[in-house]
Amino acid sequence: MRKMLLVGRITSVIAADLLRIGKWSSSPNGRGRAIRIKVESEADVVFTSNDSEIRTKIASQKVEESSFISDDGFDLSSYRLRSSQSDVISSDSAQGTYRTSLLVDREPVDPGTFSASVSR
Repeated sequence: MRKMLLVGRITSVIAADLLRIGKWSSSPNGRGRAIRIKVESEADVVFTSNDSEIRTKIASQKVEESSFISDDGFDLSSYRLRSSQSDVISSDSAQGTYRTSLLVDREPVDPGTFSASVSR
């Protein structure tokens, strides 16, 4: 069972309304897929897992200068998951790490990385 999340929350202070497109990668197995991060007042993050698009829901976020930390929830393969991210952002890119765990008991299921750049 693979459960992964690649997510970043970026506020409008950092280059509003830009779509960042990139890839995420699971650390244990190197597998990954696409990620899209839409930057606006309410960020929108969608990632691909097993050829399905997964939309996440923000639980919390904290932005400090050019970095952000967020906690997001999503469902995948009948599991409720939570992913925590630590990301570095700029006007044209985002990159960082994530750790996904089961929501019920916080058991770790997948750590990984991601990077995305502005789609022009």
